Amino acid sequence: MLAWEQRDGRWFALVSYYLEADGVLAQQWLAAELLTPVGEARRSASP
Repeated sequence: MLAWEQRDGRWFALVSYYLEADGVLAQQWLAAELLTPVGEARRSASP
């Protein structure tokens, strides 16, 4: 994920990914709801 952008109240992410079979690095804007988190965000504990 390279960047976030809000358009008409919806969030989009600029992502890059490697297509190994074609040997191509691609970039694409995707709607945030299409993305899957790959780790947990660190959050501070509430008192």
